[in-house]
Amino acid sequence: MSSYVPVSSGGVRWKVLPDLRLLFEFGAFSNLEKLLRTTEVQRAEVVRDLRDTRLYEITVVDLIFYFKVYKPRGVLGRLFGGSGAERELENCLGAMRRGVQVVPLTAVGEKGAESFVVSQVLDGWTTLEESLLYEDVQGRPRRGMMFQFGVWARQIHDAGVLQPDIDPAHILVKTWGDEVEFRLMDFESMQLGKTIPEAKRMAAVARLNDFPKLTRTDRVRFLDGYVHKYPEESRAFKEMNEKVLKARTEQSERKTVRMALDCVQESERFGLFATEKHLGYFRRPRDANGAGIEVDEVVRISEGRCDRARWRIVESPHALYDWKQANVLVRDGGPTPLAVIVEAGRENGVVVYRA
Repeated sequence: MSSYVPVSSGGVRWKVLPDLRLLFEFGAFSNLEKLLRTTEVQRAEVVRDLRDTRLYEITVVDLIFYFKVYKPRGVLGRLFGGSGAERELENCLGAMRRGVQVVPLTAVGEKGAESFVVSQVLDGWTTLEESLLYEDVQGRPRRGMMFQFGVWARQIHDAGVLQPDIDPAHILVKTWGDEVEFRLMDFESMQLGKTIPEAKRMAAVARLNDFPKLTRTDRVRFLDGYVHKYPEESRAFKEMNEKVLKARTEQSERKTVRMALDCVQESERFGLFATEKHLGYFRRPRDANGAGIEVDEVVRISEGRCDRARWRIVESPHALYDWKQANVLVRDGGPTPLAVIVEAGRENGVVVYRA
């Protein structure tokens, strides 16, 4: 069981693993303002910026850390939600007490309304998400790895530890000869209890359908491992997973149709424009995603009077169809199309993106 020592530096009250105490007392983490600047010996990059948290990847000489900042919350949030960092530390220690292999947090800290979580990147380990980009995972067939992943997931559930989404991005994997080892590395949404109800376990398993990098075969092999020691549950879990997958597929299809229709009609998000020679649709500037274009600029593009360096203009023989498809692909991370311009009475035209 990891123990933590108190350290105060730069106005932050830290709890730190003893081996790295000096790094927080006198080193890079003793001054957070300097920590987030890139210098010759350290680098700070924003990995993810969400409503409640911001995640950095910090490189200090040859050490790499994830540094999570819990942003200040309102008075009620602080009163009833407590410190996000302290909650993660409690979950981390709780999982360790239950015998679950985790990546121990390097440190947690508080300064005013902000709190911080630091975890060191382990050398030689990769996230399961990265590993699943390949057919072989560290020299092992992917099918066998997914089976072992299922066995391990059931073990942590039986230990009373629940990750509501079993996200492969939050799980590290490494092979040792014939052995495979997994470790949890995220404790933000973890739940602990004496037992995990079947409904919650089913919901967590079903969330695997949300990860596009996992194939149907991957999910089947995971379930085979998950119920390996409980054959009486096999049918119920597999029926549940098929129902969830079917419902998600149908929902996705309905959403695809809706998105394809939304972008070719006047609405809060999309507008219609027409000139003597051209017509089309454009994404309004007040779009919630922060993307958009003014109708006057669309008209200038259609007339060839624009600054082409600002825009990527893609010609298409079936411009409206490509406009619809591009708007659907935004959902999966594709570039945001800003406008479609079609020659009056014809199908060909252009789709406009920001350069």
